[in-house]
Amino acid sequence: YSGLSAPRRQRLHARAAAAVEAIHGDAQIAALALHHRLAGSAGEPGKAVDTSLRAGAEAAALFAWEEAAGHWEGALAVMARQGGRERERADLLVALGEGMVLVGDLGRQIAHLEAALELYDALGDRERAARVHSRLGMALSLMDSIYAEHLDITRAFHHFDAARAVLGRGAPGRAVGHLEVGVATALTYGLRIGPGLEAAEHAMEIADAAGDELLWSGAAEAYGWHLLVAGRLAEGFAVLERAFAAADRHQRPFLAFMAANIRGQFTWGIGAPDEAQAQFERTLRLPYTGHAAYRHQIADGIGRCHAARGELDAARGHLPDATPTWITHSLAPVLDLWDGELDAVDVLAARTLETSRRTGNRWDEWASRQLAARVCHLRGEPARAVELLHAALAIVVEGGAPYFELWVRPDLARVLAAVSRVEEAREQADRCAAIVGGGEDWRGRAGVVALAEAVTLAHEGRDGDAARVYAEGRAVLARHGLRAEEAELLHEWGRL
Repeated sequence: YSGLSAPRRQRLHARAAAAVEAIHGDAQIAALALHHRLAGSAGEPGKAVDTSLRAGAEAAALFAWEEAAGHWEGALAVMARQGGRERERADLLVALGEGMVLVGDLGRQIAHLEAALELYDALGDRERAARVHSRLGMALSLMDSIYAEHLDITRAFHHFDAARAVLGRGAPGRAVGHLEVGVATALTYGLRIGPGLEAAEHAMEIADAAGDELLWSGAAEAYGWHLLVAGRLAEGFAVLERAFAAADRHQRPFLAFMAANIRGQFTWGIGAPDEAQAQFERTLRLPYTGHAAYRHQIADGIGRCHAARGELDAARGHLPDATPTWITHSLAPVLDLWDGELDAVDVLAARTLETSRRTGNRWDEWASRQLAARVCHLRGEPARAVELLHAALAIVVEGGAPYFELWVRPDLARVLAAVSRVEEAREQADRCAAIVGGGEDWRGRAGVVALAEAVTLAHEGRDGDAARVYAEGRAVLARHGLRAEEAELLHEWGRL
C-alpha cells in the first residue's frame, strides 16, 4: 500500500467504500466514513462529510469522545477542501470545541473555537460570534495542568466583554447565563470571591427562569466553588451535591465530574482524605463517562488521599496516571515533601510563581509562595518563610478567601514564633481560631490550626496550655487519618 501512488490509493479507498456500503450499508459507518475520507478526489466529498458526521455522532453516543472528535475533524477537513459551507463548518467547530472538554485537550478546544469565531465574523453573524466569544472566555479561564499553558485571565475578559456587548442587550437569556458562568470561573483564578459569587448567582437565577437544569448545574458548581473559598463550607457542599444530582439525571459526564471533583478537592484541602476519596471515585462509577481525560485528575486526587494517610506505596502507584491541575492540589510535590526532595519542590514553586504572574492566576500565585515557604521552613530558613507567607497572605485576604487563610496563617504563626515575633504569631493564631470557630466543620484542618496555636502558646511560655492544645490537635488529626500532620505535631510537642 505504501508503495502505491496517491491517486491509486485514493481509488482503492473509493472502491473499498463502495464495497462496504454494498455489503453492510450503514452498519459499518466508522469504516465507511474513513474510506470515504481517504478516497479524496476519487470519492464523493458529500458522502465523506455525511458519513463522518454520522460516525462521530455514533461514537459520541458510546462515550468514545476521541473517536468522535476524529470523525468530525475529518468532516471539517473535507469541507475545507470543498470550500463554502461556512456556517455548517462553524457550527461543527463549536461542537468540536465542546467535545474537547471531554477529550481533555484545551489547546484543540481553543483552536476550534477561534476558527469558528473567524467564520461567524466573516458571515456577519454577531449573535453566534458573541456566543463563541463567551465560550472562548471560559476556555481561557480553565487549567489543564499546573503550568497553565492556556490560562489567560486578561484575554478571557476581553472575550467576555465582546460577548456581553451583544448578548447583554434585552432580557437576559440562556446565553447570558452561560456567559456569567464563564465570568465566575475566571474570577476563581483571579481570586475575586465576592464578584464571583455575584456572577454565579446571576447565572443560577437565569437558569431557574429558563427552566434549564443543566445551565443551573454549571452555575451552581461555580457558585459552590466560591462559597467554599469564602469559608461557607456547609452551604457550598450542599449546592455542589444538588449540581451533581442535576448533571447525573441528564447523564452529563463533565458536569458530574466537576461537581464531584470540586467537593473532592476542597474536602481534601480541609484534611478529610476519606471523604475526599469517596468523591473522587464517585465519577469513576458512572456508566456514561467513557474514557474521559479527567480520569487523570481523579488519579491525582486519589493519590493525594493515600499520601495524606501515609499510604505512600498506594500514592506512588497513582503518580504515573496523575495529571495535577493546581499546585495546591498536586500529588508530585506532596510525595517530594515526604521524600525530602526539597530542591524539586522549590523548582516547581518558582516555575509556578512565574507562570501564575503571567496568566493572572492569583490562586497559584499565593500557593506557590506558600509551598516555597514550606521548603524554607524545612531547611531552617524561617525569616525567608515569613516573607513568602506574608506575600501569600496578602493575596488571599484581598481576594476574600478564608478557606485559603487556613492554609497560610497556621504556617505563618509557626515561623513567626520561630523567629521570636510572638505577638505577630498570636495575631495569626487568633485569626485562625476565629475562622475555625465560625460554625463550620473544618475537618482535619482544625488540627493544623491547633498545632499553630500550641506552638504559639509554647513560645508565650504557657507550656501547660500548649500541651493541652497539642493533645487536642493530635486527636483531630488522628481522627481524620492525617499521618504527616500528626507526625509534625508530635515533633513540635517533643521539642516542647
